[in-house]
Amino acid sequence: MSNLSYLNLESELYKKIGNTSSIDDEKRKNELKEELKDWTIIKAQDSNFWSGGLGAIAVKKGHDIVIGYRGTKLDAFR
Repeated sequence: MSNLSYLNLESELYKKIGNTSSIDDEKRKNELKEELKDWTIIKAQDSNFWSGGLGAIAVKKGHDIVIGYRGTKLDAFR
């Protein structure tokens, strides 16, 4: 799940992961979409300069909610 926090998915809110278009790496897309296809993105914080490179995502399936974080990305400050 933490792999999702490395992707910019703010534009994909309320979509199931299997229906997202923002995952551009084919290998990663196939792995994530197959494994997590029924999970819905309910909140996403894309990594950018203003967030200090911090990214996060919250996904839901049924009554389960999982939150994934990623650390600071140093090139966000360049």
